[in-house]
Amino acid sequence: MEHIVEHCDNSLKQFDEDILTAVLQEISATNEYSSRSDCSEIKGLEHRLFKLAQMMDESKRLTTEQHNLAEAIKMNHAKAANEGDVSVISVLLASHDKQLEMMNNNNSRLCDIRNRSILAKQELCNNLHQRFK
Repeated sequence: MEHIVEHCDNSLKQFDEDILTAVLQEISATNEYSSRSDCSEIKGLEHRLFKLAQMMDESKRLTTEQHNLAEAIKMNHAKAANEGDVSVISVLLASHDKQLEMMNNNNSRLCDIRNRSILAKQELCNNLHQRFK
């Protein structure tokens, strides 16, 4: 405890009015800069974040749908293998064809969401990088 008190005492002895003035000026300049309307708010950020949240929700929904479609295909495959009825196979093939088409469409939408998210992230990074320069 005495060591901490001694360290604080030494630090206070080294602290002078010039350092305080310099720190206060830097704080004032930073505060003034942050108050500028062109720096304090990224235009459209709230709308962009809302759209990203919507895309994230859609991607979760599509992922769940993909999982459900894959499970349905697995169950149909197991059912066909257990029954061994040839007449069921044509119906299952038609069903699988539709399910695979839906999965392909969902995958395309998921890829589109991923690409749009990457682009939005890059735009935000570029915008923030310019502001921090």
